[in-house]
Amino acid sequence: MLKNIKFLGCIVLFVAAGFISCGNFLKYGSTYKEAKDTYMLIDVQNKNFGYQRLMYNKAFYKCELAKNFFCAENNRRDPDFIFEYINENNLNGIEFFYVNSNEVFVFELESKWGNLLLKNTRPLSDFERKVYQKLKKAANAK
Repeated sequence: MLKNIKFLGCIVLFVAAGFISCGNFLKYGSTYKEAKDTYMLIDVQNKNFGYQRLMYNKAFYKCELAKNFFCAENNRRDPDFIFEYINENNLNGIEFFYVNSNEVFVFELESKWGNLLLKNTRPLSDFERKVYQKLKKAANAK
């Protein structure tokens, strides 16, 4: 009887730990369909949809983003806007746009269950600058 109670207690703790650690997925993970192939403005103060997707990605790809890209040594702030997509190999990708520094950081998964890797960095295109202006204009109109 005591063995059964211990076993049940372990299961309850395991399930509870799973739910707690998956908090960001439960909050924002189900929003990928709305985020895919969409440019999203990051508004930290209003915690808009773009901000929510950024927080989800930071939590989901914790090792690659939180510990490397957004780590304290890099002193990197949140991007101005992001773009999530699926590449030609059917793997997830995300682009971080920094307007003032004219930088785009392109991350893609190396394999279906692999790590998120920095694929390249490049300057913003004229199209992306126009997208940013439209995103800002739409946000200000609300």
